[in-house]
Amino acid sequence: MKIQPRVLVLLAALSISWCIASAQCMRPVAGASPAISLTITAANDKVLVGAPLDLKVLIHNISGHDIPLSGGYVRDTGDAGSLMFSVDVRMADGSVAPETAAGFADNGHHDMSHLSKDEEAKYNELRKEQNGKHAGIGPVSVTCGTLKRGETAETGTSVNRFYKLSEPGVYTIQISMQDGESGQIVKSNKITVTVVPKS
Repeated sequence: MKIQPRVLVLLAALSISWCIASAQCMRPVAGASPAISLTITAANDKVLVGAPLDLKVLIHNISGHDIPLSGGYVRDTGDAGSLMFSVDVRMADGSVAPETAAGFADNGHHDMSHLSKDEEAKYNELRKEQNGKHAGIGPVSVTCGTLKRGETAETGTSVNRFYKLSEPGVYTIQISMQDGESGQIVKSNKITVTVVPKS
């Protein structure tokens, strides 16, 4: 399946679907340079506590040739919150913002295969807040397409899936994803968003 428009809208993917899709669509080459760059923007630089915070993500093909690109979505929810990215959100003091259960598991701040007792208790507490669910796990559909050289794919991700953003303050946000051609981790630009209290 070839996807060839100038700006292509990809369905958001779960991290698990990204792994599947990467295996299906991409084969990293040792010594290759990254084929993509990432740019993120938020619709607003100020949001209310508890309000949705969605990012627009542009994936630019900088390779000079066509590249495979994959995406997917959660079949049972139609979820458009992309987990093909790791999302890093920092508070003004540089500490990691409070995470949801999905964020705890997927943001890369914790080694889920070797949790300490304290980390395991924290993760279970977060899951309990979400009725025992680890948001993001479920049946997925995966698509593979082609991103032509010099073209840009547009997708998005929900910050709220990974972080609570329950405290007013200034947050710095950056995403990253694995480049399918080089296997390297590519990071986006950083943006700041101010979370303000409800009136």
